[in-house]
Amino acid sequence: IWGHVIPILDAALGSILGGAVMLVVAILGSKFFKKEALGMGDVKLSFVAGWYLGWKQILMAIYFGFIIALIAIGIIWILKRTNIPKLIPLGPFLAAGFMLYLFYGHQLVHWYLNIFI
Repeated sequence: IWGHVIPILDAALGSILGGAVMLVVAILGSKFFKKEALGMGDVKLSFVAGWYLGWKQILMAIYFGFIIALIAIGIIWILKRTNIPKLIPLGPFLAAGFMLYLFYGHQLVHWYLNIFI
């Protein structure tokens, strides 16, 4: 982790992009669901992760977080079928996506591209 250094411009762009993407998701979700759909903590978390990962990697890391959340919610739905929680925090799933990308992102992207391209 200590050896991961990116240029300052990439870090700044990553922060802006990560925070902006999650802010747009929060605004669109609020408009669509007519209530708060995403907390500002998720926006801040993506902002900070964007600073660390850079602008090229933050979108894939957010995507990984969404996929992990989708899998977890699917498992909850399959196991419970009733009384599914109405509010499930996204932050832990985003953090898991960021960590997954940090440690295995390049291998996962390479694997994906070899399958479909």
